[in-house]
Formats: sequence, structure tokens, C-alpha cells
Amino acid sequence: MFNNLTVLSGVKHFKCIKNIYKCQAFFASLHCIPHSANHCMVTVFTLHMMRSIPNAGRYPEYSIEFDEAINRTARDLFSPNPEVSGGLPDLPPEPGWGIRINDGWLQTASYQKSELKA
Repeated sequence: MFNNLTVLSGVKHFKCIKNIYKCQAFFASLHCIPHSANHCMVTVFTLHMMRSIPNAGRYPEYSIEFDEAINRTARDLFSPNPEVSGGLPDLPPEPGWGIRINDGWLQTASYQKSELKA
């Protein structure tokens, strides 16, 4: 089990993939199931990563959040929502995440700005 991919972004994402291959070399029978605890973008990122590694587990972690409002908000964030077809996530073959951020969600979202003070 690895940490979620929003934590392991950029160069750390490469390190995550590198570690997955190292683990496979020493523990060929173990499967990798990345942590993806909710229905937001991390699920999309995780499904893409799982399709790209040789030792992906059979099932992704789908959600630990039981608050329906949180999950509904996440589902409204983008479309299409990932579907499973024939036991595999139905992801497009072309480059990109295979989803589009919904304009309606962006228009109603709350925004915050963080600044680093010198």
C-alpha cells in the first residue's frame, strides 16, 4: 500500500513508481494498491497509475468517506466519472486524464488564496 498520489506528486510520483518496481523485483507475488480514499481527482490519478504498473492490485481502494455530501461534491467536480468495464477502469487511450472539470462546479466553488509573506 502506498500513500495517495496527490501527496506523491511531481518528482515524488517518479519515486513512487520506482519503488513499486523495486518491490516487484523482491516480492513478485505482492500487489500494489495505492491509497485513494475518496471520489475526487485522486481516484482518477490512482486508476491511471494502476494501469501503468505491472503489479497493480485487482481492486483500487475506492472510498473511506461515508459522508454522502462529500462524495456528491466530488462526483460533480468532473465528468465522465470513472467506470469499470470488464474488470478494468474505462480510461481513454489518448493522453490526458480522460475527464473534464465541470464549469458549473467551478462557478459555484469557493476560492481561497494563499500567499507567502516575505
